[in-house]
Formats: sequence, structure tokens, C-alpha cells
Amino acid sequence: MPEGAGELKLKDCRRASKRLVEEAMIKKVKGGYEVVSKTTGRNLGGPYKTRKEALKRLRQVEFFKHQKG
Repeated sequence: MPEGAGELKLKDCRRASKRLVEEAMIKKVKGGYEVVSKTTGRNLGGPYKTRKEALKRLRQVEFFKHQKG
């Protein structure tokens, strides 16, 4: 197996995060970063100190949004 074949490449990670940001937004605010719904404008989480933490929350929101209840 080629070296690094199992690793997620940085380019692919950026594409995935870009798609997530299209559905909901990560906004820079005074206290850090907030996850905000693109359609309703509601705050979905935050403020977070880093953009990485906000992206993690955005992934959680997307995961639970697509769960079958």
C-alpha cells in the first residue's frame, strides 16, 4: 500500500469543510466564532475560541440533521 494512503489529505479536508460551511455558516464574532444557520439565521452553537471548534460543532449539527428518527 502506498505511503499515506489511509490518511485524509489536507485538500480533501478543506473541500469537506467548504461544503459544510455552504449549508451553515461559521461567523467571526467578538467572542470568537459562532455556527449560524444559513436559512434561518439562528445560532446553532458558540461562541467558540477557535474556528476548528466551530467546525467540529458544525459537523455535529449536520450529522444529527440527517439522522432518521
